[in-house]
Amino acid sequence: MPDWHKALRVAKVEKPLKFYEKPEAFKLFLLDLGLLGALSDTAAGDVLANNKAFKEYKGAFTEQYVLQELASLEKRGYYHSRERSALEIDFIMQKQQVYPMEVKAEENLKAKSLSRLQQQ
Repeated sequence: MPDWHKALRVAKVEKPLKFYEKPEAFKLFLLDLGLLGALSDTAAGDVLANNKAFKEYKGAFTEQYVLQELASLEKRGYYHSRERSALEIDFIMQKQQVYPMEVKAEENLKAKSLSRLQQQ
């Protein structure tokens, strides 16, 4: 088993995702949050105490957590983005349907990319 998880980009957020895979574009995630913390020299206290410095990279830890949960369900995590566009869907999972997920480290009621995807 590798020490990382690979999330492939898909060209379309439609079923079956496998047909829209772009193997040349991917995001790599570590095996778990502990490794991410250790490799980034982040002390556990910084995360738990809501340290101001942690705000800068909290999104990376949040995405790592979501990917780990998808991996625990034995589901492949995909993502979607477009060239020359700010639209990015952080994760997409397929079961009977396709489920796009926009991951935010803070409270965010707008989820712009997800809203734009649903309008298409």
